[in-house]
Amino acid sequence: MASATPEPMEAPPPAPGPPAVLCRGLTKRYGSILALDGLDLEVPTGSIFGFLGPNGAGKTTTMRLLTSLARASGGTAAVAGVPAGDGDPNRRGVLGYLDQDPRFHGWMKGRELLELVASCTGWVDPRCGSGSTRCWSSSS
Repeated sequence: MASATPEPMEAPPPAPGPPAVLCRGLTKRYGSILALDGLDLEVPTGSIFGFLGPNGAGKTTTMRLLTSLARASGGTAAVAGVPAGDGDPNRRGVLGYLDQDPRFHGWMKGRELLELVASCTGWVDPRCGSGSTRCWSSSS
């Protein structure tokens, strides 16, 4: 019985609009330490993408720059066409990021942490009415 050779898959056509992620010459220095050296990256909209590499390769630094948790030393970056680092509050509703090593206050309970994050980001639970972030049901 002869085995069939699978047909090569064709790449889907590019999605309309700006790339999901676009970096040009993105650089980050922490003092004399070069953490990210001129990254050029384009991730098409609708694709699945992940960072792989050894410790110190710049994966976390890149994510921190894309999410505006850190400012670039040079170059540019944009997420869905919105420049990173501009502090645009509209980005908060469409972009989420969980660091590989999240650090929380050890004395806080889970509910307190959620309430703190909600109050910092202006999130309001529609079940609670205007201006309230303290409406977490026991099933939330």
